[in-house]
Amino acid sequence: MKDLANVYRSLSMWDKVYKFSCQMHKLGQIQYELAYNAKKETELKARSGPLFAYIAYAELMCAHACDAKGNHKQALEHIQGYADLSWVKENDDESLYWKNQFQQWAKINTYVNRLMSGDISVLPDYVEYISGEKHIFAELLNVVEVANRYDIDIDHILQRFEPQIAAYRDLEHTNKLAEQQVILEENVRFWYKLAKYNLLKERYLYGFKCLIEALKKSGIINHALLISNCAGLFFRFSEYADPETQAQFHSAYEEVWRKNDQEDGFSFGYN
Repeated sequence: MKDLANVYRSLSMWDKVYKFSCQMHKLGQIQYELAYNAKKETELKARSGPLFAYIAYAELMCAHACDAKGNHKQALEHIQGYADLSWVKENDDESLYWKNQFQQWAKINTYVNRLMSGDISVLPDYVEYISGEKHIFAELLNVVEVANRYDIDIDHILQRFEPQIAAYRDLEHTNKLAEQQVILEENVRFWYKLAKYNLLKERYLYGFKCLIEALKKSGIINHALLISNCAGLFFRFSEYADPETQAQFHSAYEEVWRKNDQEDGFSFGYN
């Protein structure tokens, strides 16, 4: 019941994000128009960047909220809102930089939303796009999520990025990310989704290995929902686990429980 309540709270949170982002977009448009009509071009640059960036950022947050709620069609409409910045009048270096940033974000987020909507045709382009990125766990997480959702084979993609995957499996590297909560949480979700992908393909030995990895990392970031999901996935496929794997999982689970029982607290998150 706690997990379900947490999901409802998260959905409510995204409703609020969407509402406030729409308000921010409207206010930004008013301010932008007033600044030009009053010919106060010096006001077009806010303290933290060009004024148009607040309008584009509001569209980005609206799209993010829609995406989080699974409304990918509406998210694409908002993505187009910050992809097309032909209306922007500024052309100084800082404005051109931010225009390029928003257009790059729009490109990759369009790929993601089309994938999540079931348009698998963009998968090769998405993979090529992310191949040059430094941190790709968020992107690989999307790929594995799509594979699980639409039952497609991504073995060739996982093989291509095996060096990066191996690096993130390393505990020392994980500890370096401990202060980067978002990146580490993406890491955990990746192992969980990859475990599910392999278990569904009946590659039980590797699937359970990934699942134990996810469980251990869930304990590091104290994430109750992910720990619960790991346990649920294990029990769903436990009949295919050999005695050694059973012992490894229960040992890892007991270690996570002991650590968090002593600290007397979990963090919850939307998954």
